[in-house]
Amino acid sequence: MEWFYARVSTVAQNEARQIDAAHEAGISDDRIVLDKQSGKDYNRENWQKLVKRLQEGDVLFIKSLDRLGRNYAEILDVWKELTRDRGVDVVVLDMPILDTRRDKTLIGTLVADLVLTVLSFCAENERVYIKERQREGIASAKIRGVKFGRPLTAIPDNFEDVASLYADYQITLKDAASQTGLAMSTFSKIFSRCGFTRNAEKWLHERKKPNRSTTPEAVKPVADRWFKNEISAKQAAAELDLSIHSFRRWAHRVFSGREYRSAASIRADEIAKEIERRRQLKQARHQLAAQVEANKERRRQMFFHLARNYLDTTITSRQAAAALGVTPHTFVQRVNYHLLKGNLENRRLS
Repeated sequence: MEWFYARVSTVAQNEARQIDAAHEAGISDDRIVLDKQSGKDYNRENWQKLVKRLQEGDVLFIKSLDRLGRNYAEILDVWKELTRDRGVDVVVLDMPILDTRRDKTLIGTLVADLVLTVLSFCAENERVYIKERQREGIASAKIRGVKFGRPLTAIPDNFEDVASLYADYQITLKDAASQTGLAMSTFSKIFSRCGFTRNAEKWLHERKKPNRSTTPEAVKPVADRWFKNEISAKQAAAELDLSIHSFRRWAHRVFSGREYRSAASIRADEIAKEIERRRQLKQARHQLAAQVEANKERRRQMFFHLARNYLDTTITSRQAAAALGVTPHTFVQRVNYHLLKGNLENRRLS
């Protein structure tokens, strides 16, 4: 079986030249294997699949030796594995002397190995030269002022004002990014690139101090609503300008003794009512399930009663089906099913 292996180094490169060579060699498209990956090694998905499918007596065509790879040592190892260990013939279209189907004498093999060694060395050297020319080109472009990578994001007109607010801890990063129309990560990068820094000392000096003006008289009505489950602890804390932890401590301090127990009992009663409601709902579900099962059993007994009457020719299938609320065809099908199961006796045959 003949196969053709084609390879280009990147997705952007065109493999048409190699595909045309394969067609000229008489190989159909379903026998062409293509990799769009560097030739520095043989960790290529389609190449690995092809190697597993190659069998003794198969022929592998390649356009040129550098399409097989650009690693001197690995090219020799792969060539030896295919031609000597596995009995696969390899044909290099651009170098007719590298055709293992031809002269297989000792001298022919020696000449082919020498040519293979030289070309493999040249293929790896070409890769080294490509990398060197690439580095030189990049260095030269940088000297001329060419910028590589993604273009920088344009800075919005209001960035400086928003960045100043963010630096003084007056707005959050999310708000700053929203106001400038940037992603939070992009805003942070531009913030640092423009030389802005956050004023930590100002934040420590002006950060929110604990509310020392809170009095029991102010806490009591809010805490009473919280105990009655009218508002959440978060809402109550926001009304009093306290943290949730501080509000809970104030509430327990204000509602001490009998008043606290009374307020707590309100919540306990509500919890007990909810538990009772769920218990009744669960009980109703069980009753409904039991009722459904009972209806199924009654309907089953009714079916067997009507089926026996139908088999005794006492009633017709139309009458039995009308009593069950199904079509005559459905009723007869169910009767036949139970006859096959042995649940009914066909008295019409007796």
